[in-house]
Amino acid sequence: EEFCKQVLQKFNIAKPYVLSVGKNEPRKNMQNLVKAFASLNSTTHELVIVGPQGWGNQVTSIGRVSDPELFALYQKAKAFVMPSLYEGFGFPLLEAMSLGCLTACSNSSSLLEIAGGASLLFDPLDENDITKTLDKIIFHKEDYTGLIQKGIERAKEFQWNKTASKIISVVGAWSSRPN
Repeated sequence: EEFCKQVLQKFNIAKPYVLSVGKNEPRKNMQNLVKAFASLNSTTHELVIVGPQGWGNQVTSIGRVSDPELFALYQKAKAFVMPSLYEGFGFPLLEAMSLGCLTACSNSSSLLEIAGGASLLFDPLDENDITKTLDKIIFHKEDYTGLIQKGIERAKEFQWNKTASKIISVVGAWSSRPN
């Protein structure tokens, strides 16, 4: 808990915040997330983006951070949002879920499958849909305890020893097929 406080102080994060992790590149879709957050005109919350870029008002961009700092940011965030148009896998989503952070992500690419019903979903190309999701997270007092717990359980399904044994069994079954 003390370390989490130190991390928030280090990055001058004083308000409740929504966290996102990613570079400012088209497939990460951060521009739509920033626009959607700005349209909320929130004075009570901020958007914190971990990654190499600068954004402007209501957005705190903190560049690269260490893994322990990132994990502290996940734990203290109101929610983690991943607006990507395309992801090969989406490790930040799993990290956030495994650390008990409410998550919201694109309803496309691998993120939909990774989320597995344990995340709020939105259309990443629809700024209004992103805004509605952020509004729901920030301003509505819904109880997301069940969704957060589902995220923790979902993340456990992606432990590497389980993943490796599934891959081995699939490859074994495939290689033993008759031609």
